[in-house]
Amino acid sequence: MVHRVSVRNLVRSGGPFGTGDCLVGQAFWRGTTLSRASTGILAAVIASLMIGIMFAPVGSSAPPAPARGPPEAVIGAAGDICGTHLPGNNDQRHQYDNVADLLVSMDLDKFLMLGDAQHEDGFLSDYYEYYDVEFGQLLNITAPVPGNHDYYWDGWAPNNPHSQSNGSGYFGYFGDIAYPPYGYYSFSIGSWHFVALNSPLLFDYNYTEPGNPAYDQFEWLKADLAAHSAAQYPGTIVFFHQPLYDWETPNSPQWASPELIPLWDLLYRSGVDMVLNGHAHNYQRWAPQDAYGNYKADGVREFVVGTGGYYMNNLGHNPKPANFVWGQDQDFGALKLTLYRGSYDFQFVSIDGKVLDSGSVLCN
Repeated sequence: MVHRVSVRNLVRSGGPFGTGDCLVGQAFWRGTTLSRASTGILAAVIASLMIGIMFAPVGSSAPPAPARGPPEAVIGAAGDICGTHLPGNNDQRHQYDNVADLLVSMDLDKFLMLGDAQHEDGFLSDYYEYYDVEFGQLLNITAPVPGNHDYYWDGWAPNNPHSQSNGSGYFGYFGDIAYPPYGYYSFSIGSWHFVALNSPLLFDYNYTEPGNPAYDQFEWLKADLAAHSAAQYPGTIVFFHQPLYDWETPNSPQWASPELIPLWDLLYRSGVDMVLNGHAHNYQRWAPQDAYGNYKADGVREFVVGTGGYYMNNLGHNPKPANFVWGQDQDFGALKLTLYRGSYDFQFVSIDGKVLDSGSVLCN
């Protein structure tokens, strides 16, 4: 009998780093009985793999990727970028110039701006005075989404600060590449499909009921995902500002934004590979899961990359959520994605060039 060991999903839970996809899932084998020789070989294989896990750098997450063709694209992502101060080498604040330089050095095909490009209120003049000075050099490859601060300028109200806003500073700066007036759109690169959403809309309206722009966005999303099949596009990335899952102080909720559960349920049922968010000013990587916090081998992986240069927020206190894999709250930086047909590599790179988290993942 031939017994096969797969390392596609190595260590779903109970590994040296606890529950999660610390390498990319769970080891398994087929068959019901093993000879003594086969058992010894299998034990040696697993032992060697576990040694590799235990001595991997902090945040490292995957064994060598399978043989594959050349990459189709290199993507960078970060959000929560500028305040109304010029950049400087201050500890955990106003280092967006360094993040811009890091992104330029990555030789990207596309930069996904994950919202809150310009704090605190998204004035158009502030975009030009601060954001554009450093990130203007990336504008021709930028795919932006709005964050809550991008909406504060022209509609601030004490209890619902973006309720009457039209995001005129954000749309005024980014123009046609932001797809006004509501800012949701999609595009494809090679075999990868990208979907950009306006998450502030989802908090202003009930997007499961007709008659508002958030509902229109949700219905558009359903049609867009249905029109881009996994056969043609094995990889799908959806990016928007506010995350569903967020682990940080002081509140550390399991669901940071429960309003997003219907959206996430659609993404999971549609086979989306990953969601990229900002909003939390730190870096977080979560195991694949559904909209209700259940680990799923074919679930959606969330990356939170709110490390674009403004300031950092602390991660939460223990116990950590079950599907939280790794994160950090000390270093600004950006997520680098190298996309292949059917798989991708990820790296979180700090502004001093250190790779703090990395791995290789097969698409759903």
